[in-house]
Amino acid sequence: MRTRRAAPEPPDVDSGLPNEEPMAGRTTSRDARTPESGVVPALQARIAALEAREAEHERSERVEAALYRIAAAASEASDLQEFYREVHATVAELMYAENFYIALYDDERKAINFPYNVDTVDPDVPDPTAWDQIGEGWGRSQPARSRRSGSWPKAIGSEHHSP
Repeated sequence: MRTRRAAPEPPDVDSGLPNEEPMAGRTTSRDARTPESGVVPALQARIAALEAREAEHERSERVEAALYRIAAAASEASDLQEFYREVHATVAELMYAENFYIALYDDERKAINFPYNVDTVDPDVPDPTAWDQIGEGWGRSQPARSRRSGSWPKAIGSEHHSP
């Protein structure tokens, strides 16, 4: 009758040789499975960091592609409303934009204009050709108050985007 030999130990991570002591500061494949070694949490943290970096890279690529589409639309549009609709559609690919407006501010006249406005809730939308003084009519709206208080965005950074 034949006797079975025991299966060999899994190879060491450091050298690939079975049953060899690991080098100082290095871990074996057996150690990587034990939470008390600190390796698993470190690997999980590294994976999370890489996934976050990849997500940011993908978001940056989507924003860059959107900016190119908006630039192309600016040169191809036959009228401003067509261009504004394209901007709206492009922004909607990046973030929630069911309700969307474009506000223009004339610093010289201290007036605001809403040439494009889509609101699924409020049927009362501003006249796209009207300029309202800040503090009057549509010049009392949230964008106008933001402008008056100094919180009007100069440029929107990544903290305002949601994929």
